[in-house]
Amino acid sequence: MLAWPWKRFEKFYEAFAKRQISEELVQRKLLLISAFYANTNYDNPEVNRDDMIQKLEQQFAELIDNIYAPLIDFGHKGADDDVLNTEFFAAMKIDGGHIVEAEQA
Repeated sequence: MLAWPWKRFEKFYEAFAKRQISEELVQRKLLLISAFYANTNYDNPEVNRDDMIQKLEQQFAELIDNIYAPLIDFGHKGADDDVLNTEFFAAMKIDGGHIVEAEQA
């Protein structure tokens, strides 16, 4: 692996990380299903355990799909100016000219 080009290593590591995350999610899903069956509160006929497990399976499938084919773009290339002009970001827009002038003197 040390002789690989950096792009190949990056792709390898990305695939490795995705596989690791999906394996951890499978274990978490199995633990949750076991918890549904172990909890005696879910033996009540008012609570539908099968529906809860079906919802869990659906959420798990969505998570796995989002890992391998993300729907959310976290890039900041086209950031909204409205978002950047909020009060939260206004604190970062301080003119630092007076600091530079003081250091030069």
